[in-house]
Amino acid sequence: MRIRVSLGSAVVLGLARAKMEDKPSTCYLLMAGDCRGDCGFCPQARSSRSDHKWLSRITWPTFAVTDLLRPERAELLRDSFARICIQTVVSPRRADQLQELVRLIRQTPGLGDIPISSSILPESTEEVGRLLAAGVERIGIPLDAANPWIFHQTKNGDYSRVYQLIKEAAMAYPGKISTHVIIGLGETEADAARVLQDFWSAGVRVGLFAFTPVPGTRLAKLPPPPLGQYRRIQVLNYLLATGLPMELTFSPDGRIRDFGYSRSELEGLLSAGTAFRTSGCPGCNRPYYNERPGQTMYNYPRPLTTLEIEKAFAELEL
Repeated sequence: MRIRVSLGSAVVLGLARAKMEDKPSTCYLLMAGDCRGDCGFCPQARSSRSDHKWLSRITWPTFAVTDLLRPERAELLRDSFARICIQTVVSPRRADQLQELVRLIRQTPGLGDIPISSSILPESTEEVGRLLAAGVERIGIPLDAANPWIFHQTKNGDYSRVYQLIKEAAMAYPGKISTHVIIGLGETEADAARVLQDFWSAGVRVGLFAFTPVPGTRLAKLPPPPLGQYRRIQVLNYLLATGLPMELTFSPDGRIRDFGYSRSELEGLLSAGTAFRTSGCPGCNRPYYNERPGQTMYNYPRPLTTLEIEKAFAELEL
């Protein structure tokens, strides 16, 4: 079996060489093979003209699983990462291939209890159960788009089916289900708020991505989201994740105007900067997945400095 490893993860494991400003705290893996999906933002899509070595703006070199799980490398993996994240592609045998990879990881000395997450579109809640029983700790079922029309335009799939599957899986397996939402596909902030509030109330953990245009994809000419828009959704997601109450108000065009806190109260709640860091599974920091070093930071992969916190708060534009 062969597996693709994010460049940052490969560098940490000694499989590749590159300069890194921030190291990944999760080992990111991508199942090899062609994807039958056709997401307009993804270099792996069947209509994409991008080099398939890319996912978002990260390259994923390919290695034999036996190289990844050699004793000395497995020890380095265990000591360097908080978890393993396995991204699947849409293929008929994706669940079987994922189970086999998880089995190989779990039987490797030292990796029997490392948390494993997987991003996969399962066929059913029963399939989710089989994957959890096989040793996956968290299942991420990607929604990506925050309203049905955008979902249809970007993913050509059944929004209602995926949405309900996420909620049904969360009900069947509490605390085990995540999803991802991409901000900047054309949704309003009110659209995103409805989805995030519904998922968090159902026990679904939500990770945020900023849309990243990749050459060769159908959405290559769509710009990234305005930073203020992304910051407001980050704060919303943080308040929901921490269970803090809020009273949202929106402008007529669906922009968040207020969270129900005074400026000083909100500054206090956001003073640690956690709201502006990468969101997702515990231990996930996805360095520079949505940005380039030295440019606009949508998701900080590390604790923010005091100046960065002040800057991020100002970027809320409230």
